[in-house]
Amino acid sequence: MDWRDRKYYCVSFDWRSQDMRIGYLKLIDGIRIHPYKDIPKQPDELEKRGYYHYLVSVPIDYSDSVEYALRKAERNDDYCSWKEIK
Repeated sequence: MDWRDRKYYCVSFDWRSQDMRIGYLKLIDGIRIHPYKDIPKQPDELEKRGYYHYLVSVPIDYSDSVEYALRKAERNDDYCSWKEIK
């Protein structure tokens, strides 16, 4: 993982709004979205991750947009869980 130029987030969405939320995130420049299941914990991570559906990688310049979209999903959907990987 390239920690210098990017921020990483673990994300799970409500299954009913998952496609819509992923579509919104894909509109952000430079974003990368990967299924979470086969990504091992990196040796330089500080804490355990838990179980999530996606790993989202975004340039630091656009991280505010991603966090806004994730907070909006938390607020409006039945279920949304996310955290930044540090």
